[in-house]
Amino acid sequence: MGAKGDVVTGGVVAVDTTTKVADQSSVEAVYPVIPGLKVGLEIHQQLGNATTKNRKLFCACTADIVERQPDVVFSRQLRAIAGETGIIDIAAAAEQAKGKRYLYHAFQEASCLVEMDEEPPHPVNQEAMTTGVMVAKAFGSTILPRVQFMRKTVVDGSAVSGFQRTGLLALGGTIPGLDPAVRIQTVCVEEDASQIIERGANHDSYNLSRLGIPLIEVATEPDITSPQQAQDAASQIGMVLRSTRRVKRGLGTIRQDVNVSVPGGNRVEIKGCQDLRLLKTYVEYEARRQLSLLALKNDVGSRVRKADIATISSGDIIDVTAVFAQSKTGFIKSAITKGDAALGIKVPGMRGLFGRELCPGYRFGSELADLARARGFGGLIHSDEDLGKYGVGDHKGALASMFGIEGPDAAASHDAFIILLGKPDRVAALIDDLIIPRLTQMFDGVQKEVRKPNPDGTTSFQRPMPGAARMYPETDIPLVIVDASSVSAPKLLTEQIADAVANAGISEDQARQIVREGLPFDEWRERFPSVDPTFLATAIITFGKEIAARYKKEIDHIALLEPLLSAVERKLLDKSSVFQALVDIAEGKAAPGSIDYSRYAQLSDEDLAAIVREEIAKNPALPAGGLMGNVMARVRGKADGKRVQEIIARARG
Repeated sequence: MGAKGDVVTGGVVAVDTTTKVADQSSVEAVYPVIPGLKVGLEIHQQLGNATTKNRKLFCACTADIVERQPDVVFSRQLRAIAGETGIIDIAAAAEQAKGKRYLYHAFQEASCLVEMDEEPPHPVNQEAMTTGVMVAKAFGSTILPRVQFMRKTVVDGSAVSGFQRTGLLALGGTIPGLDPAVRIQTVCVEEDASQIIERGANHDSYNLSRLGIPLIEVATEPDITSPQQAQDAASQIGMVLRSTRRVKRGLGTIRQDVNVSVPGGNRVEIKGCQDLRLLKTYVEYEARRQLSLLALKNDVGSRVRKADIATISSGDIIDVTAVFAQSKTGFIKSAITKGDAALGIKVPGMRGLFGRELCPGYRFGSELADLARARGFGGLIHSDEDLGKYGVGDHKGALASMFGIEGPDAAASHDAFIILLGKPDRVAALIDDLIIPRLTQMFDGVQKEVRKPNPDGTTSFQRPMPGAARMYPETDIPLVIVDASSVSAPKLLTEQIADAVANAGISEDQARQIVREGLPFDEWRERFPSVDPTFLATAIITFGKEIAARYKKEIDHIALLEPLLSAVERKLLDKSSVFQALVDIAEGKAAPGSIDYSRYAQLSDEDLAAIVREEIAKNPALPAGGLMGNVMARVRGKADGKRVQEIIARARG
């Protein structure tokens, strides 16, 4: 559906970028709405290809991720310090509390002293700035005349220096092709972080080749009010970014951060969603989780006072190692054998609430287990679980007694317990620093935090929400003057698809694949005008895939097709022989630069009829499909299928 004045191109609504945000009734007419849901997106897209010289944002290293044995490995330990405001960022402090060291795998072609934080950044990659301007113009954003790069504190080890550089390029605008409209908040140019290789209890390892790859970050206003609308908005932003033909493609080259809140809840950021197909599930499950936490707030408040939870500490730990030492469960036996203890606390009022489902496949006990995993534990055990899976099901009464949940009223008691396996000092720190604070936060409802996406659509705690203290000016980079006058907005992929269908006579599906994959259809139509456009589209899209499937050969079919199509244009090769020529090249029977095109000369009708008669004589009862296959195998590109069908029909006439 389109608003008055909208232009419909190829079945896609192109919304005027000055359109105001639709009222709630128009939103509900398009998307089912979770009452009061607010969603905002941050889309991060890696830049870099032959057009943009494929280099990093602040040095000349390649912007490709290297996956081999590193040339250099070095380590760092990062500490959070106060910025210019005198405040230590809460997220940075949480990361420092983990006490980890970080190992960095560096590669000669993709890492230099800039990534190692041993020399200042070089001048900014102007191609990346140009791409940012193109994107901003596509959204109708207001482009700033100069960019001040900032340092964004990051102490999770993904940045060697402890910060990433980001520059605000443009403000405002709307996402084209959406009705109701979704406003753009900001367009930024920034550098990517290192890629995690391995997480351990005491150290994490990172691939340094990703650090410094230029990114475009597009952030929306929280105008999105349904899970499906969030997915549609992310898809449209991705379409705009790909329209520039200056972005990377493939898994991990685009990441979505999703900010979600419900009435009475709080803003929660789901960071690093890579699978667009799961995005609406993440939004729906997070909205359910927040609504469930608000309900939990009311239920727990009717059972116990906040002060009764807040006064619990590591001093209240009960050692239940003697019970768990009898377990035959593998990981518990292993932990006890290596000297870990089973330590727990009684939690009043929580019976039945640890096991409450917050969203499909995720319970409140899972929330606490996430906190334990954030400190290097395997999780935790609570009294709402089936203790039999830990090998102590027969001892539940004994455990309740050890935690003081006993007597004739034990069955009706609202009290519960939590148990952790680990070294006593680490368990004590976890309980004091994270578990008890999180239990007291139940009385406040939903907490501001950053969560990581899981493959099943649920999310897990990652770290507290960063505060304003995390950003400060980058003093090593002068102001970047932006000249937007010579840069045009890209022609959107939706428009390119509609043009290809209208002007080339190919199908919409073919046009969509050509445009999305950046295949050289338009360029080759101009260079090879006598080649049928439908055949050209089929060759570009399918020949490489078909050879890989049928002959198990991987080839760069685009590079190999170009000289073959040139031969077709010069009447040296019939189009029906192009596929067979590619097969011969893939199998090593023909050399790409010196093909003898006479090998593929078309058979005369007489010669073709003789072959058909011979195949019929071999097996007169062979069905038409089998006969066709036998003949095509013999002619191997020297006759097209239509001619073969006609001659078979005449021979059997």
